[in-house]
Amino acid sequence: MLKYSVVMNPPLSTSLALLDAALQPYAIDLGSIRSCNGVVVFMRDRHYRDQAVCIASVAPDIADKRLEFVESVIEGHRIDLTCAAVGTTFATKASKLLPSRLNPAHIVWGVYIALPNKHEAVVQLSFEKSGTLPTPATLEKIWSDHKDEIIHSLEPLSRLSCASLADECRALPPTTPNAVVMRWSIANSGQKALSQYGSFRHFLTSFKYAVKALVAHHNGSIATESIDGQTIIVHFPAAVDPCSSQSIRDFVQSHILPLIDKIQRAHGSLAEHYRPEPCLNLVIGVDHIERSQHNDLTGPVFWRIDNKLRILASSSNFVSTVIEDDSKKYFI
Repeated sequence: MLKYSVVMNPPLSTSLALLDAALQPYAIDLGSIRSCNGVVVFMRDRHYRDQAVCIASVAPDIADKRLEFVESVIEGHRIDLTCAAVGTTFATKASKLLPSRLNPAHIVWGVYIALPNKHEAVVQLSFEKSGTLPTPATLEKIWSDHKDEIIHSLEPLSRLSCASLADECRALPPTTPNAVVMRWSIANSGQKALSQYGSFRHFLTSFKYAVKALVAHHNGSIATESIDGQTIIVHFPAAVDPCSSQSIRDFVQSHILPLIDKIQRAHGSLAEHYRPEPCLNLVIGVDHIERSQHNDLTGPVFWRIDNKLRILASSSNFVSTVIEDDSKKYFI
């Protein structure tokens, strides 16, 4: 059963409990297929476009190790439908055995369900690719024995009034990254501003213009400005596969590292004209970023970067460039 760590509103928690109860007999019958890892239910979200939230997950009696992927990547998360097999099922409304893009060791099969109020859901099964796979006819037969009760249990969720079901479920963003985030600031900026405001303002104005030009040349954007820094966003181009760590590493090597080098060089060429020379702190992360219901750009990576910048705030190094911990695997 999918468990949430916080108390949700009663209609939502009741609806999820009813869905979980309806899935239990289905999971038991699926247990006769030894390669089956279980059943997961997704509902398309109305705020986060091209994403669906995992609202239920039930597994047959299998080894805990086979549950690790679902528990760490699927349960309690939204899924980016543009880079997952479940997105194909939402788009085509067809039930087919498909290779999982999120886990190469899995084969998935899903059923599209149209719900009241233009809501949509997919009930998806996953199987070990190394095991014996069932035929589509077998899967259709087992589904037909349980579909009425499962669809009926989904209908209350379609009647809930909320801007985002994912937010109501307190779901985490997708685990597939979609952007590189960089944030820079100047060490001891408060002291510099108070002691030599005119000179420090001149440096910040000049450096911000230089960074804007470099970022634009690398198809990025300045997401936010602060009094002593900027937040830079470089979204993945279509050629980058968010499911492939190697694809992301290749993009970082070819596109991001040269941008970092140019920012450092621009800082060096400007800073040498000021005394004392302003010290640059630059933190980089790779993650899934999103627009909240209030239209602000957010995501866990922003908070991780802020924590690193706080640590570097009083650094005396001329340049401190740090990769936040969760993103280091992409900079190897």
